[in-house]
Order: sequence, then structure tokens, then C-alpha cells
Amino acid sequence: MASHFIEKADFNTIIPASNLDFITGNDDDILLEMADEAVEEMKSYLAERYAVSEIFAASGGDRNKTLLMYGKDIALYHLFSRRHQYRIPEIRAKRYDAAVKWLKNVQQQIINPTLLQSSGIKTIIGGGNIKRENHQE
Repeated sequence: MASHFIEKADFNTIIPASNLDFITGNDDDILLEMADEAVEEMKSYLAERYAVSEIFAASGGDRNKTLLMYGKDIALYHLFSRRHQYRIPEIRAKRYDAAVKWLKNVQQQIINPTLLQSSGIKTIIGGGNIKRENHQE
């Protein structure tokens, strides 16, 4: 069986197993597929700066807890949107938005998580001071 970054047992910290089974129709394959899709979504934000293949290959206690938390939030959001397209619980939408905001902040180097292993890819951020007006004639 293939190893997944996010396993079914990981969801026990944020949703009762009975609720999770109801949402997935007792189909663990759907849950693991959504979890893998959440990982792919996270990779799309992190791949430019980090060795995502190494980061998401981790298992058990070696996984980054922040990525695991946000991955579960993303997966649950998509699970709820699959089942309740027009009535996604507010907490799921808020936690999804928080996860995406965090990923965008990491991507834009506003947040620099030290626990993520850097891929060695160097980026240069351009910019400069605001142009001043010169009123001399």
C-alpha cells in the first residue's frame, strides 16, 4: 500500500471518525484521494522554494506539523464541498482560507518557516524605493 503524507488517523484531531465516515460514505479511498489532492495543492505553493518531494515523503513523527495541520484543513474543505456544495460549514471555509493564506505568505517569503527543508533554490526579489517627484525646472 502506498504511503500518504496525510493518513486517515490524522483527521481524528479535528473531526470525529463518525463524521468523517459520513462525509466520505465510509470510503477511505475518497478520503485518501482528497488528502493527496490537498498535498498537491500545497506543493504548488511551495515547490519553487522547497524540496517538496522530500518534505511530503516524510511519515509518522517526521512530518512537519504545520503542513499536516493545513493539509487536513484543505482536504476537509474539499471533502465538504464535494458533499455539501452549497452549505460548507463556516469553520471549514475559514480554516481553508487560513491555510491558503499561510501558503501564499510562505510563497511570497512573508513567512519563512524554518522547519521546512530548503531546496537550495535561490530567488531574487526585485523592487526599490518609491520614485520621488522632482519639482526643479
